[in-house]
Amino acid sequence: MPVHFKLYIVILCCIIPVTSIYAQQDTITKTQKGFNALNYSLQKRYIPKGQEFKNNNFSDNLYIGIWGGIDKIVPRAGTKLSLGEQAGVSATKEFNAINGMRLSGYWKSFSCESDNMRLNGYGIAVDHIFNISAFLNGYDPHRFMEISTVEGLGGRISTLGGEVKGSFDLHLGLQLKINTNSRINIFIEPQIAILTDGADHSSQRNWHKYDVGYGGIIGINYRLGSYYKRDKTQIYTEYERFLANSFISIGGGVQFQNSALVRQIGILKSIGPNGYLSLGKWLINPFGIRISGFISQNDWRYNEDIAQNEWCRYGGARIEAMLNPIAFFTKDKFVRWEVIPMFGVEFGKMNKQNGSDPIQKSYTAMTGGIQLKYYIKKNLAVFIEPHASHIPYSFIKKGEKTKSSYADDVFNLNIGIEFRTRK
Repeated sequence: MPVHFKLYIVILCCIIPVTSIYAQQDTITKTQKGFNALNYSLQKRYIPKGQEFKNNNFSDNLYIGIWGGIDKIVPRAGTKLSLGEQAGVSATKEFNAINGMRLSGYWKSFSCESDNMRLNGYGIAVDHIFNISAFLNGYDPHRFMEISTVEGLGGRISTLGGEVKGSFDLHLGLQLKINTNSRINIFIEPQIAILTDGADHSSQRNWHKYDVGYGGIIGINYRLGSYYKRDKTQIYTEYERFLANSFISIGGGVQFQNSALVRQIGILKSIGPNGYLSLGKWLINPFGIRISGFISQNDWRYNEDIAQNEWCRYGGARIEAMLNPIAFFTKDKFVRWEVIPMFGVEFGKMNKQNGSDPIQKSYTAMTGGIQLKYYIKKNLAVFIEPHASHIPYSFIKKGEKTKSSYADDVFNLNIGIEFRTRK
């Protein structure tokens, strides 16, 4: 390597460090004293604003709703309550894109596992609802699914065997809401609660000064006042009106139970009548909701003492979600043949003949069915519907001190007629 080339390399290696030192000194000289980059780390963060939130009148963004579900108070010494049912009505007001308030009135009912007595509670609750989806992604009244936190206070009066007690609670929940159209949404809301002592009427029998509960509800809200209308290019605009794509149906048929006692007398010999009346609405083309009132009867065992079968009667209400899978494969809003699976919750009362010890119980059950439907006209259909319910209950037999738990698996086959509104 030539001598002059080696000299260039040595000079370059000396210049680079010196230049770096001067540059560093210049930067230090120009840096402000007390500068903290953390103070500016979120200075230009982006939070979407979304659409404009309109709240010109009190009725704007005001909802009325109904809901039902299950509730459980964690057992304490002295009182053990079964899984209970609950139902209520509510009014919800959204004050801005992310904050709302809800006022609810509700009923809850439990069965004491020690003596079959019923604990009934009636109360009110005030909740704050924080819309996480709108906070993170901006306000969109047509967003299909939203998640919100729910936090609130409640108070109730409950009765058990003539004893009346009051209690308060702090509860938290997480609400999953599906906006089926601009007027209607359905929601699922798991909840946990801390209750003051006495909610389960056991304050005289244990030292705890509070109770813990958990449960969940499913419900439907209807929006009052003005609302954002969908663009004409968006689908399902015909579902915005409350009565659009709603229906009323009536059905009836036969019912039987599947149990060892029934098989002893023969399933065909145990069959009894079943009937129901339903009101429902298709919230969007693939999804709908149905509320039904029903009454039914079947034989459930043979009583050798009186040499005859004993019957069991059921009555109550169901709320069920419906799915129309055909809607996922066609854009035609009118299809003559439909197969509609459905699943939901049943709230009822049973009355069983049982010798000298009849069984009368309230219950909460899981229920479901499949409806095979044919539209004679756009507004008139006939259908066949097999349906089933799993009904848990418990009671104390005569002469025993402990409660026995059972479940009735009830099946019915119905035919019926449906009247439906469309656009």
